[in-house]
Amino acid sequence: MDGPILRWTSAALDLVAPRRCLACGEGRQDRSGLCAACLRHLRPQPKEPCRRCAGPLGPGADPRACTACAALRPKFESAVAAGPYAGFLGELVRRAKYGRDPALAGPLLELLAAAVREWPGTAGLTAVLPVPPTLSRVRERGFHLADVLAERLADELRLPLRDAWLVRIGEPVPQAALPRTLRLAAARGTVGLSKPRFAPWARGVAGERVLVVDDVLTTGATVNECARILVAAGAASVRVACCARA
Repeated sequence: MDGPILRWTSAALDLVAPRRCLACGEGRQDRSGLCAACLRHLRPQPKEPCRRCAGPLGPGADPRACTACAALRPKFESAVAAGPYAGFLGELVRRAKYGRDPALAGPLLELLAAAVREWPGTAGLTAVLPVPPTLSRVRERGFHLADVLAERLADELRLPLRDAWLVRIGEPVPQAALPRTLRLAAARGTVGLSKPRFAPWARGVAGERVLVVDDVLTTGATVNECARILVAAGAASVRVACCARA
């Protein structure tokens, strides 16, 4: 009885005092946590993005012509994004990360989940994990957005969350602080597989089909390093889901 009672109570409260949009604080929020006006500010993902890296290609373009993939040489087999980083979606991500506003993780997760539901890349997945954070980043912001997104997305897909499989090595320079030309080289060696004594199940990576979750995919350097480590540990495949594609 608790479930129906709570739902009826929540619906009654919405009629009396509608919950306000988490982005603007004015309009009435829908399931995503945003209002209709804010949702109209979101730009759609390109109709035909690169199937490998989710970057823009253009209608009818040959996937082999993707310059981003040519530079990255992805170790992951496909990627999906909720939308482009430019514009309102990027603003939401920045507010969540740098403004220490974890409430915005809800709308971001809903937008990402909607994209993932229509993505063929979910077929055969066996595990979900976030791009691991640096300790300084967690201390600075109080939470790690990729952790929150991965946990909720694992629930959505009904898959196990393996958030201890990977760890950050050292305190790498934030990718956002580097020019694009240096990001690929700087990411090398910044991610490692957890030692079995800290994550006894880490040896179980072999044969897994893993979804790596991050908030933004820019050059793809960090997620590609995660994929490289997982593939080297025996993962059967690695795919990527992110909120925004820069």
